[in-house]
Amino acid sequence: MKYISCDVLDAVAAEDLNRYAELKGFRNNYPLDVKDFAYTVFGLDLLEVNMASMNFDGIENGSEILGGLYPEGHSFMGHEKVIIVDSHINNAGRKRFTIAHEAGHYSLHVMGVDAGSAVYNRTTRPLLCRADNSRKDPLEWQADYYASAILMPETAVKSVISRERKFGTTACRDAICRLFGVSKIAAKIRLQRFGITVSDEPFKSRVNCGERQFAAMQRQYSYGYS
Repeated sequence: MKYISCDVLDAVAAEDLNRYAELKGFRNNYPLDVKDFAYTVFGLDLLEVNMASMNFDGIENGSEILGGLYPEGHSFMGHEKVIIVDSHINNAGRKRFTIAHEAGHYSLHVMGVDAGSAVYNRTTRPLLCRADNSRKDPLEWQADYYASAILMPETAVKSVISRERKFGTTACRDAICRLFGVSKIAAKIRLQRFGITVSDEPFKSRVNCGERQFAAMQRQYSYGYS
């Protein structure tokens, strides 16, 4: 397993987001339509299935599986080149993150990361992602990071930090949650990447603004090809 730096992962995510914007013909809006992103950029379909009813090789309990990726040459229920997601994931943010995670596997581990002299980490096998994070290997960490980078792009997050930091770190976190449609923990982890440690101090946050102001913030933080 080749180490991939956070800088490289952010760059790959930015390239894929720009590709998405070019293919759609307009700037990306947020929260990102991650299902459409995966289909438009990589040609990946999406199936939501009851994992507990599935049999996976080497896995005793299918309910351990949150999602998976079946690339070209591998079939799941008659479908190739497909992302599968557990239909019992009720949290919309978690479901979006899982889809983005599987798209990350395709970008990073099926297409591979071009480092100039070599393409690293390529695989053609199906990848299944467990709910148990304690056994997370480097491929899973890389896909997690990629997911955070497409759901919360570096340039847009830095713009939020610049605008919201004066209201406190929780203001940054909550603005990111609302603008990008992610959980508080996902926003907190993403902010740590840029040197922001979220505390729970009282604050007066712009996320409490009216819908007209919020729409203006969304337009400001739109990102990509124009």
